[in-house]
Amino acid sequence: MNDTEYLQKLVQVARLYYEENMTQQAISKKLGTTRQSISKMLSEARERSIVEIKINDVETNLSKAAQKIKEIFPIQNVTIVPGHFNDDALARKMLAQRAALYFDDLCREGLHKIGISWGRSVYSFVEQCSESSLLQRADIFPLVGASSQAAAYFMINEMVRMLSEKTGGTAHFINLPLGPLSPEDYELFTRTQAYAEILDQWQEIDLAVIGIGAIGNLKHRSYYPGESELLAEDCANIIGDICTHYFDLQGRITETIGAASMIRIPFENLAKVKRVLALVNGNEKIDAVTGALKLGIVTDIIIDEALAEGIIARIS
Repeated sequence: MNDTEYLQKLVQVARLYYEENMTQQAISKKLGTTRQSISKMLSEARERSIVEIKINDVETNLSKAAQKIKEIFPIQNVTIVPGHFNDDALARKMLAQRAALYFDDLCREGLHKIGISWGRSVYSFVEQCSESSLLQRADIFPLVGASSQAAAYFMINEMVRMLSEKTGGTAHFINLPLGPLSPEDYELFTRTQAYAEILDQWQEIDLAVIGIGAIGNLKHRSYYPGESELLAEDCANIIGDICTHYFDLQGRITETIGAASMIRIPFENLAKVKRVLALVNGNEKIDAVTGALKLGIVTDIIIDEALAEGIIARIS
């Protein structure tokens, strides 16, 4: 047997063992040789680089990706949930389960004034939270006004109630509409005792759990009635929002005329919160997360692996 024929034999043995998952004993029987010969040939196949064994250390790779994001953006902690999901609902559930554990860790640091925003990711997080003695003294507040949207993940007061019941905290509700409001109505609502109380509460928050919205095709997104019309003129620059504070890819807040008359935590208050935890999944949010992190208010973020890869590719 010449060298070329022997190399072909090494390739054949390697394919049977590594690709067809045959045992060395089965291969030796098939080829009419001994198991010891097959073992020797497999070793030689590796030595000649016919076979290259690569150990994919997922945790190490994710840690490197998280570190790269931290080096580029002003953020304290990045957690990446492993896996590439074709099912958005499954991706959100996996993200939410990790977020619930992370949330417990943050509460152990003594953070007990908690604000939450709306959205699918935050709603899934609320669903995954469990009873916790850590939050029996906690106060839970909405970060945005009440929306008329019927979807469960827009019903902010119900989300506050759910989280308080699950964790043993105290719920505080908002009885003011999100808007956008006319200048007259906005002035009227912001002069009420209810607004004064929620504004004081927003100033006390030390942990905010938020989502990051992506402004793409407005036909497929509507956080509240009139949003499409509100953003129509500025949509070319706006790529995302946090608590209906809209921003561009460079991380600059872009207040539209209507957005300035919304009932939600003022941006300057959100920027002073000790820990702001963002929960995001989905490749359609690459630009939105990129712009949001440039704002400099998000201290902690939990994202899925595919989104992390997309962000790194976007900024590389």
